Amino acid sequence: MTESERDVLEHIRSEGLVTSLDATMTPFGGGVSSDVWLVEEPGRTPFVVKRSVAKLRVKADWFADPARLLYEYRYLAIAAKIAPGAVPKLLTRGAHSPVIAMEYLGEGFENWKVRLLRGEVRVEDARRARETLALIHRATRNDPNVASQFDTLPFFFQLRIEPYLLATAI
Repeated sequence: MTESERDVLEHIRSEGLVTSLDATMTPFGGGVSSDVWLVEEPGRTPFVVKRSVAKLRVKADWFADPARLLYEYRYLAIAAKIAPGAVPKLLTRGAHSPVIAMEYLGEGFENWKVRLLRGEVRVEDARRARETLALIHRATRNDPNVASQFDTLPFFFQLRIEPYLLATAI
């Protein structure tokens, strides 16, 4: 187990999500901006832990503030209230570290991006995504409380403008 995994495991232990020494963390692959693990412990329901990383897993030196995960947590919490069942149930977030824990949806779920990259395009998936996002946007678009929670321009610059537009302009 890496030092990073030990730190994450210690955090979820401190939150009471894991109680025994028999807990395991199995990495989910594919991400460039976060580490994601399936956490399993005998006699308990499995769940997922996500930790954002500062240096993204790309060839170039591409950095982004790990605190961005707090905004993901906030979004998921708001989305869960507006569209129940559309996002995993949140279990905890790190008070001082970029870690969130959430419900594991099971083997039957697959990343939509992976399916699209394989050429599997289903109109019903796009329709459901459109309807869910429209519901969330309608419910939040004029809410100043929601707007005040998402001052994310620095993250947008770090994750979209700098690596794509500025890097290609050089």
